Amino acid sequence: MLQGHAIITGILVVALLAAAFVFYFLLQGYSTLAIVCLVAAIVVAILGFATAIIGKIVGILVVIVIALLLVAEVPIIASSSGNSDYTQRYAIVLGAKVNGTYPSNALLYRTQGALDYLERNPNSIAVVSGGQNDDERISEAACMRTWLIDHGIESDRIVMEENSFSTKENLSNSFALIRSMGGDPSKDVAVVSSAYHLYRATLIAEDMGASVKTVSCECGVLPLTINYYIRESVAVWACWLHASGL
Repeated sequence: MLQGHAIITGILVVALLAAAFVFYFLLQGYSTLAIVCLVAAIVVAILGFATAIIGKIVGILVVIVIALLLVAEVPIIASSSGNSDYTQRYAIVLGAKVNGTYPSNALLYRTQGALDYLERNPNSIAVVSGGQNDDERISEAACMRTWLIDHGIESDRIVMEENSFSTKENLSNSFALIRSMGGDPSKDVAVVSSAYHLYRATLIAEDMGASVKTVSCECGVLPLTINYYIRESVAVWACWLHASGL
């Protein structure tokens, strides 16, 4: 019986490690799920082969971590719907990864959301926000601007902010641009981003004294959506801890 238990544990570990390999090396944008599978493989191995005391300690730690992640997921999910009916003068579009010169799935969905918003609100201006990372040939802002122009948005309705490398910088720099154009971030701004991102974006904006509306964008297929929501729960905890001074 013990031998059968060891075989089952070994199969589970190998399967989880294989899944981690696929998510990390063969699929794009699934790094969080890869980490989850890797950690799960380690946990299964410990629970299957370690002593009862160690297994119990690890089990308790796993339950605590899952509970903490679920606590963060509650406001993330509650804020994920946004509202597409807003008519704010300025729409800040938060950047995401660029693959060479093409938008990643996350950036494509956000830019599509911006296109829909701008088409519904012909007097609105998009502030496309995002810098250029080392593995990107153009900035996230430039990628979004090109895509929007290619899909019929006039260039004079698009303002680029190319100096940001975090959500906080996205919002801070975009607010400064909007103020320079005579706008007021406390009432004139809608933030366009992925559904999972809206809660944290709102938190950061409120910390800057701005009250923004949010426009929700798709996240992609279900496994990719799960990947993003797990990753975001960690980011939200980091935001909460930073706000508390820890």
